[in-house]
Amino acid sequence: MQKSGKFVTFMEVLKKINGRIFEGARARSQLLHAPIGSTFILHDASRADKSQDRWVLKKEKAESLIAENLFTKTSLTIPRKSVCYGLRRLSGVNSIDLTNNLDFVVIDAFPDLDNFFVNEDVSRIRREMSSWKEYILRRLSKLAIAFRFDMSAKGTTLFAWYSSVPMAGCGVVWNITGVDDTYAKILALWFNSTINALQIYLKRVETRGAWMELHKYVIDDLFALDPTKLSAKEKNELLQLFESVKDVKFPSFLTQLKEKDKNRMKIDKAFLKIMGFTEKETKQILDFLYPALANEIEQLKALMKG
Repeated sequence: MQKSGKFVTFMEVLKKINGRIFEGARARSQLLHAPIGSTFILHDASRADKSQDRWVLKKEKAESLIAENLFTKTSLTIPRKSVCYGLRRLSGVNSIDLTNNLDFVVIDAFPDLDNFFVNEDVSRIRREMSSWKEYILRRLSKLAIAFRFDMSAKGTTLFAWYSSVPMAGCGVVWNITGVDDTYAKILALWFNSTINALQIYLKRVETRGAWMELHKYVIDDLFALDPTKLSAKEKNELLQLFESVKDVKFPSFLTQLKEKDKNRMKIDKAFLKIMGFTEKETKQILDFLYPALANEIEQLKALMKG
C-alpha cells in the first residue's frame, strides 16, 4: 500500500531506536503478596472500580504525596522517593497524552507502610518491596500500546498513549521502554491511525466478538512508521500535529469512524501523505475505510450479543 518506503515492521523500528517491549504492570504474587490495586494511589476517585483500589491522591507536594483512603477517609503522607508514576487502568482515559492523568504506584517502603497496606502482611511486603520496585522500574516508559481491548466498546477511544514522564502502564497495555519523546509522540500518533487500526483488526487474536488481543508476536510484525526515515519537515509536521490533538477528548473509536471525527482525519491524512498518497487518493481511501471498518466492528459486536 505504501509508496514511500518509510514503513517497516515494528520490531525493526524498535531495533533502530533502542526500544523494548514489556508487559504492563500486573499482579505478581511471586514478587509481592498484595493485590495490584493496593499498591496504587489513584489520580482521581472516579477511576476506582474495585475493592482493592483503596487510595486516592489528595494533595501533591514537591517531596511527598498526601493520599486518602477511599473507605475510611483517613490520610497519610508518602515520600515522593517511595513512588513512581503509573496507570492503574484505562478507564476514563480518552486523550493521547497521559501526563496529567497519571496515578502513582508505591515501589519502596516508607514509615506509614503499615497503614497503607491495611489487609496484608506488611512485614512480608517490606521484604519483597525491592523485587517489586525492580519489576515496576523496568517497565517505565513514555509510550504505551493497547494489548487487550474491545473495538466496539464505548470506552475504547484510542490504542496508544504518550507520557512526558516515564510511567508503568497497566496490565492491558504494552510498555515500550527506551523510546525518547520525539519518537514516542510520533509512534503514539501512528498507532492511533485508522490505517493501524485496520491492520490490528486484520491481524487480531480474537477472544470473543470485538474483544481482541495484541500479542507480542503480533505487535512485532505490525507495519509501523520508521521515524528515523522521516525528513525534518515531516517530523516537525507530525510533532505539530501531536500538539494539536494530544489533549483532545476523543469519543469512542466506533463513533470516530461513523462521524468522520476531524481529529482522527487529521492523523490519517498526515500518515497517508507520508505514505505517498495524493489528497484525492487520501479522500477516496478514507471515504471507503471509515464506513467499511465501522461495519466490520459492528458485525463483531452483534456476534457478541448473539
